[in-house]
Amino acid sequence: LKENGLAGGRPLMLVDISVPRNVGEDCKQIPNVSAYNVDDLKAVVARNTAMRQKEMIEAETLLREEAAGFSGWRESLSAIPTINQLQEKANNVRQEELDKCTRKLSQNENLSDKEIEAVERLSRSIVNKLLHGPMSHLRQHDNVDDQQHAIKELSAMFRLQDDGNGRGRGGSRSRRR
Repeated sequence: LKENGLAGGRPLMLVDISVPRNVGEDCKQIPNVSAYNVDDLKAVVARNTAMRQKEMIEAETLLREEAAGFSGWRESLSAIPTINQLQEKANNVRQEELDKCTRKLSQNENLSDKEIEAVERLSRSIVNKLLHGPMSHLRQHDNVDDQQHAIKELSAMFRLQDDGNGRGRGGSRSRRR
């Protein structure tokens, strides 16, 4: 090492990739010299391959979990039209009943605009609270079949597929005054 100017205290790494080996095993005994051969490199490659395999398994697991979460989210979007129909129908019924109520109350001129606005806020709040349960029920299903079944049940229960007048299947009902 001194003859070649390599004895300055700097570490020296020898990599012997030849078969048969050209670097003797005893060179590992020299201070500041690290010697590696093909077998050492194979061991490093095997360790790295095993570590990568483990990381691949973890990445695949993470990918499956995220894909399942995304699929669940995407499938939950199928409930949005039903939720919108339910909200629209409930708001139509609320508005019809509110109009009836305000007409009757306006005849007596007992309520101010502020009080009528309070009644309207109250009616919205009641509708929102009543719809919260059914809408949450639509969103909570784990698989598509259960969600589609819940959508059909809710649609039938609230007659969402009927004509838009909110009267149901029996045609128009007579109004009571």
